[in-house]
Amino acid sequence: METLSHSCNFCVTNVDEQLDIFDENEIETLLRKTYTGEVNSFALDFAYYIKVAKKLTDGMYNGFGSDLVKADFLTPDYNMLKALRENVYTFSAAKNFQQTKLMSSLIIEGDNVLTYPDFKKKAEKVFTTFNRQHLTAEYNSAISQGRMASRWIDIKDEEPILGKLEYDTVGDARVRPEHALLDGIVRPVGDTFWSTFYPPNGWNCRCDVIQLDDKPITSLKTRQRPDEKDVPKEFRFNVGKTKRVYSAEHPYYKVQANEAEFKKTNFGLPLP
Repeated sequence: METLSHSCNFCVTNVDEQLDIFDENEIETLLRKTYTGEVNSFALDFAYYIKVAKKLTDGMYNGFGSDLVKADFLTPDYNMLKALRENVYTFSAAKNFQQTKLMSSLIIEGDNVLTYPDFKKKAEKVFTTFNRQHLTAEYNSAISQGRMASRWIDIKDEEPILGKLEYDTVGDARVRPEHALLDGIVRPVGDTFWSTFYPPNGWNCRCDVIQLDDKPITSLKTRQRPDEKDVPKEFRFNVGKTKRVYSAEHPYYKVQANEAEFKKTNFGLPLP
């Protein structure tokens, strides 16, 4: 049996400790600008946006194993990386919007305007959640999606010879039960199964696929497998097909009716 196997760099590149990319001066500046209204949900902070977008882009490049400078122009790698980078920037803008909107809402409590020290205590908690806990998971996801985007290009290139994929978990105690149900399923590369269940299938998912030629195709009528609803909405896609690191279903993209036009402009922030 012929197989095409790629070494997994997930454990090497993903971070376990929470990221901390902003120093105290940067945080203080952003909070003060938010408190005074210089930064608000319709006038987002450019420096914050760029720093987050570059960090997540670096994660995507890390997982992919290349960047736009190294990729040959108009090759599948270049086209994929360009689309993925743009998606990272739109995601970073949406993240900026939601964080700013939430922090701005903390300025007034009931009928009173909080003093800056009282506002700062509340806003710092929001900032920490968005830029340590959340950003760490988002960075790891950028690595994973970048790696699986690169894998998909190889998979499609080899499809005429190696036309099947097998779902492959790490096989340890950390594997989620719903992912364990997928382990070993073999389906054609072009099967719609991979439009939903192509890894990663959740935050910090470590699953992979193995490309092969002669294993029998798994019947999904006789084998138990999770419903697509068991995959979080923001992961029900194939990065290789959609060329997106982050799904449009992510909560950051949810806006109110009066914010929809602003969202169409990437929340007033420039794309690369």
